[in-house]
Amino acid sequence: MPVILLFGTVDNALSLFGNAKGAFKSLSKAKFSWRGVFTELNASLFLGFLVYLAGALSVKLVENAQYSSQSLLDRVTGDSVNFVFVILLANAALLLVSGFYSLVSRFVGGKGAFKLQTLLLSRVFSAGVLAFAALLFLNDAFHILNLYTGLGPYLLTLLGGLAVAVWLVYAVYSAIKFANSLDFLKALSVFLSLVIFAAVAYSAYFVAYAWLFSAPSANVLVVGSPINAEDGTPLFNSEYFRLNGVTYIGTVSPDSVMPGTLERADYVVVEGVRECNRDARAEFARYLQAGGKLVLVGDACTEFQGAKGWSIGENNFGGLLPVAFVGNENVDSRLRIYAADDPLFNGLLGPRVFGEVTRVRMKDSGVLLAFISNGDSYSEDSLPGIVHGYAGSGEAYYFAFDATKTSRELWLNLFNPQRSG
Repeated sequence: MPVILLFGTVDNALSLFGNAKGAFKSLSKAKFSWRGVFTELNASLFLGFLVYLAGALSVKLVENAQYSSQSLLDRVTGDSVNFVFVILLANAALLLVSGFYSLVSRFVGGKGAFKLQTLLLSRVFSAGVLAFAALLFLNDAFHILNLYTGLGPYLLTLLGGLAVAVWLVYAVYSAIKFANSLDFLKALSVFLSLVIFAAVAYSAYFVAYAWLFSAPSANVLVVGSPINAEDGTPLFNSEYFRLNGVTYIGTVSPDSVMPGTLERADYVVVEGVRECNRDARAEFARYLQAGGKLVLVGDACTEFQGAKGWSIGENNFGGLLPVAFVGNENVDSRLRIYAADDPLFNGLLGPRVFGEVTRVRMKDSGVLLAFISNGDSYSEDSLPGIVHGYAGSGEAYYFAFDATKTSRELWLNLFNPQRSG
């Protein structure tokens, strides 16, 4: 019986792809059953999941013939747990989408035929699920072909996915039009209403979130590289930070730092660039003395005309910093929080830190907030990880590592304008 049901689901999907209007007419004459609606949808989801899983596991086996059965079992278990949530989400989505469209159709003079529309949409969703599962399997087959021959016509699956997506949009529109006896313009307006509603709700959510939860805005300027050199990810996701009370006002190179460049910034982050000219160094010193907050990341601005360190050159700002540059070294350790009550951490656990970091010597003006070590206690072998110090009328923060790769929450806590008293 289950096998017959699965074959029937495939046959229904093929008939819908072949002649959607004819399939809709046949369904409208059939006796409605909620059990039939959800049986069809869930059967297609189950079959699609099996097809997807077969392709995914085939790729894993071919890529690494040494995979243990336990590794494959873990993959199956994880995907199966996710599939349960997909089932629940798909069933709820069918009812919500159909109910929304039925309600809107009444405003434009449609029948608002909720049951028939749900039945039609369930068949459309089922056909779409099976089509995309088949495309995923085909893509996995092309991936295996590529491993052995170097050939992989992935463009075919891309075009196939585009074709299925276009058909799915048209089929949903057709189901709405058929179920509610709407003409072209009315059916199109009903179909687009959900897209418009989702866009408005999405925008309203972010506006409300920013209004209710954001701290007063802190302006952050970056001097150096706008992206992480290793993985190409942006240093700041401007929208993410804006919603958390931080305004990213841009990135400039050290060569562009002139009198007045830093004035708008509540925080100036210097990262990703080792060479800083005389003018930039002088501006950093003036910025700190005027009450600004300077954040140094790693070995930023440690080079000037062949020399290394922050206290070099005619116009240096090293004398205002709580640390002195020593050199670089590679680590694979953890950030250990030294000042656990500092609001910078706010309940955070120390993340893993690996790769090249900077070793510094702390000055008497520096306050150790965190250190990098494989042990839990600070020792001579430990590296100062985060150091804070007052400089002139301002504040200086030193990070031995790039916090954007370890914890964005550290940045948000640092830039919180309510943090410093």
